[in-house]
Amino acid sequence: MDRVVILDGYTDEPAGLGVPPYLDVYPRYVAGAVWSVDRSIDVKYFTIDQARANWADFVKVTNEARLLVVIAGIVTPGKYLGGEPIKLEEIEKVANVVTQPIKILGGPVARFGYGSAGGTVAIPRSRFQRYYDLVVTGDVDLVVYELLRNNYQSSKVSPALVHIDYSLINQFAVLGAGIVTQHPNYGKNLIIELETYKSCPRYITSGCSFCATVRYGPVKYRDARAIIEEVRALYNLGVRHFRLGRQADFYTYMAHDTGKLEYPRPNPEL
Repeated sequence: MDRVVILDGYTDEPAGLGVPPYLDVYPRYVAGAVWSVDRSIDVKYFTIDQARANWADFVKVTNEARLLVVIAGIVTPGKYLGGEPIKLEEIEKVANVVTQPIKILGGPVARFGYGSAGGTVAIPRSRFQRYYDLVVTGDVDLVVYELLRNNYQSSKVSPALVHIDYSLINQFAVLGAGIVTQHPNYGKNLIIELETYKSCPRYITSGCSFCATVRYGPVKYRDARAIIEEVRALYNLGVRHFRLGRQADFYTYMAHDTGKLEYPRPNPEL
């Protein structure tokens, strides 16, 4: 049986929280992408804090896997009580000691580089290309999906792949819900981030100078029925806390004139 290991180094973006007790979309979508290809694959999920606490075990389990996916990227650095985000030296250390599987780096760190504090220049993502087989500048779940469909041949997969719509994401979100049972906050105070759309309506004017959300491109809205199906899958697994936070503006979901007006008119019916 193949094994895929997901190491959650935590993410924190203007639209998306991933430091415990929050669990962002990246690990769940990646798990769903794996199980969309082959449901028999053993997916192991670790937070970076779990890996630190049991380093030898983490390295052993991961070196027995076919694929390691590291998720990281603190776009809006802050003070955290629930966990300590992965450090630059740890991103590199993991890649050095884990030698057997294919290694993928995804999340904001692979898109935008590594930022240690607000107002500082990010370390470019190109730095990590010497450590990882694929540094994903696109959507990491889609890259993982195509990698498995191509029998783990990384040379056949572009790290810049991006979703054109939500059709696959909706599938990944439901299938990947099962990963929550491996989270250390599961059964306690785990809060799931729910994605309702990508980017920001102010994309057409480049948005706020301090925000990276607009760099995800034109706004793509997600159908409400798909969100409900994701919540149902998570609720059936025992999750009780959710956050509609992975969106630039709560009031602009399905807003009128999105893509035409910088401040589109709200659509209260939706």
